[in-house]
Amino acid sequence: MTAEDLSKQLKEQYPDIEAIEIQRPARMWVTIQPKDLIEVSTYLKDTLNFDALTSLSGVDRRTNLEVVYMLWSTEHKVVILLRVPLPKESPSLRSVTGLWSAADWHERETSEMFGIDFEGHPDMRLMLLPEGSEFHPLLKSFKYDNKGDK
Repeated sequence: MTAEDLSKQLKEQYPDIEAIEIQRPARMWVTIQPKDLIEVSTYLKDTLNFDALTSLSGVDRRTNLEVVYMLWSTEHKVVILLRVPLPKESPSLRSVTGLWSAADWHERETSEMFGIDFEGHPDMRLMLLPEGSEFHPLLKSFKYDNKGDK
């Protein structure tokens, strides 16, 4: 099954999907609303056999944030980049760790670096930043001040 075939199935199942862009026969971008993340992800995993989440990352687009999920189907040999735009104020998404356990560390890192809350994540302890950190270093608004360095 190609990205074109998968695109048709997605549009049929979810006519309100924001955008689908096919980059090549085995790679596509799909943009959805945050409220649809779990439903669309479950459909991708359970029905269309996207069995692997290979990465997840935040993006600061200045006007909004975005979480991008890279999903791989070992059956179809197709990559879907699932794009979910979020507001900069109080960005929040439901965790996909219940679908793909690989999301665990990716969501934790994205939360630390961009300030995105992943509701229902089983363990949101900090991984990279010091305890008590109240900054998110990959936001474009973050200003690094090294005056205290020796």
